[in-house]
Amino acid sequence: MEIRRARMEDWSGAKDFCMHTFSWGDYIEQVWESWVREGNLMVCENDGSVLGIGHVAVAGQDAWVEGVRVRPSARRRGIGSALLVRAEEAAAASGAAYARAAIESDNAESLALFGAAGYRAGGDWHMYSCKAGPGGCDMVKAAPASAWPERYVKSWVWTPLDSDVPPERVVWVGEGPVAVLADSERFPGVLMVTVSHHAGWNAKGGGCIIDYVAGFAHRAGQSIQVFSTVPLDHHYLDKKAYNVRIVEKRIG
Repeated sequence: MEIRRARMEDWSGAKDFCMHTFSWGDYIEQVWESWVREGNLMVCENDGSVLGIGHVAVAGQDAWVEGVRVRPSARRRGIGSALLVRAEEAAAASGAAYARAAIESDNAESLALFGAAGYRAGGDWHMYSCKAGPGGCDMVKAAPASAWPERYVKSWVWTPLDSDVPPERVVWVGEGPVAVLADSERFPGVLMVTVSHHAGWNAKGGGCIIDYVAGFAHRAGQSIQVFSTVPLDHHYLDKKAYNVRIVEKRIG
C-alpha cells in the first residue's frame, strides 16, 4: 500500500465510499477539488485502487484532521491509523503544535481511532440546522472585545478569533451569550454561527440571538448551521441536534 497526495482523478475511485458516510450523506464531494489544490489531501492506494483518504488543514499552530474515510472492505488493516500519522507528519512539518478533529459523538469507530492515537477530549458542542426567516432582534449588539470567545467555527474548523473577524460579526445580548457569524468558505451560501455561553445563558437573550441570526441569513439568502456550547431550543432550530466532540493531541 502507498499513501500519497491526492489527485483530482482519484475522486472516481473514492466516491463510492465517500458519499453516504452519515445518515445525511457526506460533504467530501463538495470539498474534493479545494482539498486537492491545497495539497494536504492524502489517499491510500493499493494496486490502483483507492482504499482510504484523509485531509489536514493547517493554520498557524493548529492543524485539523478531517475527512478520514476508509473503504468498508479495507477496514481493520490499519489504513485509518496510517492516514492519521501522515496527516500529523504533514501538520508538524508545516509548524503546527496541535492536531485536532471534530467528530460526531456517536461515531464510535472514529473516536476509537483517534483515541488509540493519543487524542483526548477537548470539549463537546451541539450542532443544529436553523431556518432563515424575516425579522431580527434590536437587543442584539456588537459584543465588546473583552467578551469575544477564544474560537469560532469556520467551515467545521474551530479557528482562533482574531482581529481579521469584522467586529459587527461578533454579537451578544447584554451579559448573555456571544455569537460569531461566519460565511463558510467551503460551503457557499452557508452561514456558520458559533454561540458561546461563557457569560451565561437566558431564554430571552438566547432567543434574540437566534431571531437575529435567522433575519441576517434571510437577508443574505443563506442557510444556517449553529454550533453551541449548550443545548438550544427555538422554533427556528431543528429539533434534532448533532453532538460534536473535539479531540486534540500535541504534535510539536
